Amino acid sequence: MSNTAAVETTTDIGARLRNAAQVEPSRLPRLSLIGEKTAVATGEDFDRLSIKDAEVVFLGLDMGPRPDAEDEDNADQLVASFKSRRFARPSFMSVSKSFVESAIQIFFGAAPAREGSPERALTDLDKAVVKMALQTLLSQFDKALRDVDQAGLSFGSFAEPEQFGDVFGGLDESFVLMRFEVARGEAKHVITLALPNAYVALIRRSLIVMPEPPQPSPDEAWTEAIERNFEKSDLSLEAVLARKKVPLSMVARFRVGQTLALETGVAEAIAIECEGKPLFKAQVGFARESYVVRFDKRIDPTQEFIDGILAD
Repeated sequence: MSNTAAVETTTDIGARLRNAAQVEPSRLPRLSLIGEKTAVATGEDFDRLSIKDAEVVFLGLDMGPRPDAEDEDNADQLVASFKSRRFARPSFMSVSKSFVESAIQIFFGAAPAREGSPERALTDLDKAVVKMALQTLLSQFDKALRDVDQAGLSFGSFAEPEQFGDVFGGLDESFVLMRFEVARGEAKHVITLALPNAYVALIRRSLIVMPEPPQPSPDEAWTEAIERNFEKSDLSLEAVLARKKVPLSMVARFRVGQTLALETGVAEAIAIECEGKPLFKAQVGFARESYVVRFDKRIDPTQEFIDGILAD
C-alpha cells in the first residue's frame, strides 16, 4: 500500500496566512465605541467652529478596497490621504463633492444653492472648507484611538483619480471603513475613514475587548454632608443602675409604696448603654441637684460575654 500525504504548497500557506490576517468588523466592538466617541467629539468641534449646527453620527464598520481610478463612483468623491507612523502606505478619507455646499452652510452660514443650479468647478476655498471638516474628524479619531494605540494620524492632501495609483498603490489590501454621517437640515453626507486591514490586524486584540467602565469618583462635598448629618443623629443613652430577675408571681403582687432591694452597691460602677449596646462602666454621683455619672472604663463586649458565662 502506498503512503501518500498532502503537501501544502507555498501558495496554500500564503493563502492561510492572509485569511488569518483578515479582520471581521463585526467582531471589533471597541473600534465601534471609538467611532461613537469620535462622532460626538467631532459634532462638538463643529458646533464651536461653525455658525449653523450639524449633527455627526457614527454609522458603523464594513470592509472595502482602496480607491480605484477606474471606479465611476469615485468621480463624485473628494478623496484625501492621511498618514501614520504605523502605516506602510497612506490611507484615505472620502466624502461626496456635494458635501462642499453643506460645509459652506455649516461653517459660514451661507444660503443653500438654488435647486437646479448648474454644478460649478470646486475652488481652493471649497477644498479648504472640506479639509477643515475632514481634519477635525481625523483629529478626534486619533484622540479616541490613543487608549488603544498611539497611531499619530496626520492629514495629507486631496488626490485626483489619476493619482490614486501613486498615492494609495503598493499592497493590494482591503480596508476597514468607518462611516460617519454629517447631517445639516435635510442634507446628509457620509464621510468614510479607512484603516488598512494590516494595521487593524496588529491591534485587533485590543479592539475585541471592551474597556472596563469607569468607576464613579466620590463626591467629597456629598460625603462631608452625609457625615455631618449622620453626626447629628439622635441616639438613646441609658445609665443602667441594676437588672434583677423576679418571678411573675412577685411582679403580680407589686404595690405603690413597696420597696425592692437591688443587688448594686452604692459605690459600685454601673453600665452606660447606647441603643442597647454597653459602652462604659461609670460611677454615679450628685452635682448641682442632678445625678451625674463619670465614665471609668470602656466595656469590652467579648470580655463581658465571657465573664457572664463564667459567672453562671
